[in-house]
Amino acid sequence: MRLWHYKTIKFLPSAQLLGQWRECCAIASRWAAEGTPRHALINPILNYPIEDYIIFCKLVYDEMCNRGYYPQEYTVARLKDSFVTIYLYDAKDIPAIRETIEEIWRFDFDLDSLIIFEKWHNREYLEICYWNLEEKYLCGCIPEAEWQRYLEGGKELV
Repeated sequence: MRLWHYKTIKFLPSAQLLGQWRECCAIASRWAAEGTPRHALINPILNYPIEDYIIFCKLVYDEMCNRGYYPQEYTVARLKDSFVTIYLYDAKDIPAIRETIEEIWRFDFDLDSLIIFEKWHNREYLEICYWNLEEKYLCGCIPEAEWQRYLEGGKELV
């Protein structure tokens, strides 16, 4: 499991973007069921407000839609239900929780000014994600055109 650095989402190769959506759903489901994601690469999420994770999932969702991939409505509904369950560990007002989730889901975020997972999704993590993707490219797991698209947008971040 891995959450790619949030600033790379719009440049991720398609396989990684679609995989990230599956990860978003799996992480939320496990977190809701067990109270923790239980994975070394994901556990830092517990150090941040749940809103950071909801925003992250929304960024992935929006980019998928921008590329013509539309997650099924029941999958989005299950994800949001998981968010409610996670919130319930700290709060009890389900209607207010659902409204907060929907407010985040309606918002269009500007990546240039957005900061989430501030001490985790930092410069060092951005570089780790870059090298991880480059390794996948060198092994033939990322097509040339998708790697070039990532380099054009994502490399400037590193």
